[in-house]
Amino acid sequence: MKKTAEKKKINFGVMFASLAIAVFLWSYVIAWENPDRDREYRGIDVVFENLDSLERQGLYLLSPEDAKISVTLRGKTSDFTNHKISGNEHIKASIDLTGYKSGLNRIPVNVSLVENSSDVKIASYEPSTILVNLDKIITERKKIDLIKLGDIPEGYVLGNIQITPEYITLKGPESYLDSIKSVTAILDLEGKTETLATSSKIMILDKNEAEVSNVKKDVDSTDISVQISKIKAVPIEPVYLGKLPEDITIENIEIDPENIIIKGNKNTIDKIVKISTQPIDYQRLMGSETYNLKLDLPEGVSLNSEVEPVLKYKLNQTIVKNIEVPIENLIIKNKSNEFDYKYNFLEEKILVSLEGEADDLEQIEKGGLKLYLEVKGLKEGIYNLTIKIENETNLAIKKIMPEDIEIEISNKDEE
Repeated sequence: MKKTAEKKKINFGVMFASLAIAVFLWSYVIAWENPDRDREYRGIDVVFENLDSLERQGLYLLSPEDAKISVTLRGKTSDFTNHKISGNEHIKASIDLTGYKSGLNRIPVNVSLVENSSDVKIASYEPSTILVNLDKIITERKKIDLIKLGDIPEGYVLGNIQITPEYITLKGPESYLDSIKSVTAILDLEGKTETLATSSKIMILDKNEAEVSNVKKDVDSTDISVQISKIKAVPIEPVYLGKLPEDITIENIEIDPENIIIKGNKNTIDKIVKISTQPIDYQRLMGSETYNLKLDLPEGVSLNSEVEPVLKYKLNQTIVKNIEVPIENLIIKNKSNEFDYKYNFLEEKILVSLEGEADDLEQIEKGGLKLYLEVKGLKEGIYNLTIKIENETNLAIKKIMPEDIEIEISNKDEE
């Protein structure tokens, strides 16, 4: 057992001695030989210089958003050991954006060491250029489209919608502005029953309905005013002015349309049961059968649609007309087969004077005026019988000349 412990002590001694010799030899090489060596630093950020000058040139950096390179440094081993060079802290990489045009530009990378007190130098870097895409900055004026969401209740209608401003000025990269499909604002109408004023954020959307970024707007929102009215159907009531001449009558009066749809504030519309016309002068109805009506609309009330109501009517003039009826057309009604009937009248015609409307008189003339004597129940003898008109008519009989006729009734046996 004692020999084993002594053997372990001897082994540890040999190990420590070897380590000391190795450290000494390494220190010797470093101190006296100090060979050159290369060290690579990856992920070095590239700084974009004069980025703010692009806008003054009317340009915009589309890509890349950032860039990184790998840099290889060369120096003595001791330089890397003693000075502890780190990547982005001591290595500066940059590109200068000044003087380039829109489109693809390959710009050289400038690399330098910062706070370098050693003999370390830049051996190489990769890539040595950065491909930069620059776009022109343009300005465009676009119309703001209003998107209406929701519905107003039944019995209400939308009126005038005003957007202020109606147009927006956009400024940004040409490719971004070219990607714009619509410039929109949203109006929520769900359940609205009164005129409203609101504002809405302006959204710039591409074909996928996604918002387009990096575009400047001269305004961020638009003011919207929209008129909402209640509608109601009510009858038209004509109002007349003056009088018709005594010999003129009006009939078959009709208003087309009979009802109109009005709109306005709910409180006002609820109180209206009819709409009167502006006074209709009877004298202006002469010589025609139609008349364009003008409505007397209350304040704040208007028609829901463009309509011109028309008054349709017929005018008839009362006139007196003399009609001559041949005596042979005089009819004897309810004659008996037992008697012979003979009237004593020397004239060939009977004169009838009628008063009424021209149309009725015209119909009588066309159909023929039928006159008759009533002999029902009369026996043999001589009678003065009144001449009567058989036609059913609204005409007034002014006179019949003669008013009556002498008729002789005799038995047929006597002959």
